Amino acid sequence: MISIDDLFKCSFTLDRLHNCGYLSEYLDSFADWMAGHRYADFTIRKRVSDVAHLSFSLETKPDLGLLPDLIHKRSLQATLRSFFDFCHEIGHTSQNLRFSLPVIKSYRLLKVPRKIEDKEAIKLINSLDRSTDSGKRTYSILRILHTYGVRGCQLRALKLDDIN
Repeated sequence: MISIDDLFKCSFTLDRLHNCGYLSEYLDSFADWMAGHRYADFTIRKRVSDVAHLSFSLETKPDLGLLPDLIHKRSLQATLRSFFDFCHEIGHTSQNLRFSLPVIKSYRLLKVPRKIEDKEAIKLINSLDRSTDSGKRTYSILRILHTYGVRGCQLRALKLDDIN
């Protein structure tokens, strides 16, 4: 059996977790449940901490709900799914509430830069060591990408015979 004491070796953190709100009485059994389901130690620590933060946040600031910078949305969603599974499995809820959680939409490549400035590209290309075979290859690849705007998949498909 894993206890909260084993997970958090700091008594200050322990005191805060055990007095974190109305869900604090479930933290030890939630940690044990996750250990029994072979969750990784890091995951157990993270999810117990998230439940503690959630409980504290809901108890101290119920009108504000969850603060977005407190817990990342995806991480919180995974934590809540685990916690709802735990609550259902030990009989605290008649149905599993994990299915009542909303789907969090995520947009791939939302924060990927669309391009880099010419000055930055030239600086990168000129910084390469062309005295080695690897440096020459990298220089050629980046030069083609920058000069012709060739896509990565098109570049990978190039054969030596394709170059005049």
